[in-house]
Amino acid sequence: MLASSTHTPCSIRSAHTSKGRGRMGNLRGRPAKRRREVMAFVEASVHQNGRAPSYGEICDTLGIRTRHEVSRIVGCLEAQGLLRRAGAGRVRRIHLT
Repeated sequence: MLASSTHTPCSIRSAHTSKGRGRMGNLRGRPAKRRREVMAFVEASVHQNGRAPSYGEICDTLGIRTRHEVSRIVGCLEAQGLLRRAGAGRVRRIHLT
């Protein structure tokens, strides 16, 4: 059961404890690590290639299963002010801020 008070895609909490642990285990550690990995990959790609990677390239390189998961992670990074996304329908939607 997830807490409904301040649920955002970036902050998932368990209703069992304030530390995010319960039946579902630790929900904070791995997602934060994955966001750091995506951010580092985007920065490296922009530096090396002069352009941001596509969601598919992020999936393939980092072993993320779906583009939807990449979109969710990029949304969290955007909410934190680290990235911004261009308009819908663009292949390379990610821009560093």
